Amino acid sequence: MKNFLRFIFLMLFLGMATLATSALYVIRVPGPDKQVIVVPKNQLGFTDTYVDTRNWSMDDVMKHPAVVERVIETGKADRLSHVAVRGDPRPIDKQLSDAVESAGTMPSTTQPIIIKPATTRPQGKRFVR
Repeated sequence: MKNFLRFIFLMLFLGMATLATSALYVIRVPGPDKQVIVVPKNQLGFTDTYVDTRNWSMDDVMKHPAVVERVIETGKADRLSHVAVRGDPRPIDKQLSDAVESAGTMPSTTQPIIIKPATTRPQGKRFVR
């Protein structure tokens, strides 16, 4: 019985940990220490759960629009100031939001898949019953 209760507790703990990781962005930013910011997601999911922004450029901002939008919404855009374009007089949140908006207008880098309809009978002779 004791082992069963441990197993149940372990499963509950792992389930809660999985749920927590699907609800948060963990973002690594540059700094003297290993600095991390935690930002809640708009919806549950495992995409971009951990993001390392230490070597980011504005191109990377356009590749992760959901993360950047959420950082701006939570008021932590200043933590991504290392991504800002030098010499641009606009505030960092405006630069980031403009980059995210321009990401939606960029052409897709992949081509759509063309799916041919499946045939249900062999080609050639028709079978007669």
